[in-house]
Amino acid sequence: MKVSKEDLKQLFEQRSEEYLSAFNVTLQRLKEKTYNLFDEKNDPMILEKYLEFIYGLNSDISKMIEKEELIN
Repeated sequence: MKVSKEDLKQLFEQRSEEYLSAFNVTLQRLKEKTYNLFDEKNDPMILEKYLEFIYGLNSDISKMIEKEELIN
């Protein structure tokens, strides 16, 4: 059975939204854990490390997109 191009696009869109939602939930949990750890330890470096991680993750993904490493 052959699947149409439109069906594949629709499935891709659905899965993409599911995965992006799960990724956002994971990042939100990390943010909450970071806040909790900061409240517990009162160490501003905890917040800085979180921001560096998020910035680095976004930067790495952006570079991969530019180099087309994610899709080839």
